[in-house]
Amino acid sequence: MNTAREITVDARAASLPDALREVGNYRELVGRLVYRGLKVRYTQSVLGPFWVLVEPVISMVVFTLVFSGLLNVESGSVPYPLFNFGGLVIWTYFVNALGNVTLSLTNNINLVTKIYVPRLVLPLVGAITPLLDLLVAFAMLLVLMLVYGTPVQPTMLLLPVFVLAAWGVVMAVGLPLAILNTRYRDVGIGLPTIMRVLIYTTPVIYPLELVPDQWRWVYDLNPVAHIVQGFRWCIVQDVPPNLHAFAVSCALTGVLFVASAYYFQRAQRNIVDRL
Repeated sequence: MNTAREITVDARAASLPDALREVGNYRELVGRLVYRGLKVRYTQSVLGPFWVLVEPVISMVVFTLVFSGLLNVESGSVPYPLFNFGGLVIWTYFVNALGNVTLSLTNNINLVTKIYVPRLVLPLVGAITPLLDLLVAFAMLLVLMLVYGTPVQPTMLLLPVFVLAAWGVVMAVGLPLAILNTRYRDVGIGLPTIMRVLIYTTPVIYPLELVPDQWRWVYDLNPVAHIVQGFRWCIVQDVPPNLHAFAVSCALTGVLFVASAYYFQRAQRNIVDRL
């Protein structure tokens, strides 16, 4: 007697709650894909994960020479290299994670077109993988704190709040970008250029006090500005973030995340034809 069952996978039938539950059922796959991404990235590499320090360290040196050395940008009581690197740690995670999420579908064409994998798994993996880079860069930041004699602050316990906020912004912005990139590859190509411009409109390399009061409202609209400011405050007791603006930003990010997830789940049913 033939007891074989035929299972039909229909992406259109999965609502967002069903898709989230399905991602939970595929959590082992998420872990394996994260491990695969890290293994492929550092295979036959002498420095291994320490390569993640190259970009922020070089950026810190360049920004220190230009902004602190030539332009005499003041960073208050915090040494400028420590001030700058404290912002670059979380900024680098945001840039790398957003890039991964945006390219998550086009870089995994075989997984999308040849086997069944919940498509939401791929951007999720893209946002999780750079967390290792964040941990390595944070270890370097602790070394800098030791060099400059900066004590560890109890506010470091709040760091996960700002990391989670950064992850939320990455997913809220990255999910629609991932869909758009399947139709217009210009999205993935142009994103690094946009990020290089955006760093100058975020208080990563200069203190927020240098921004004229009439332009502060622009920064209040930038969720990454609050995340960078809060992350750095947790570490070196820099100027604290505007908690009201941060709370509003988190609420808006949550709404955008839900809307982006619904859009992703609705639009992903047709992406195979575009890959």
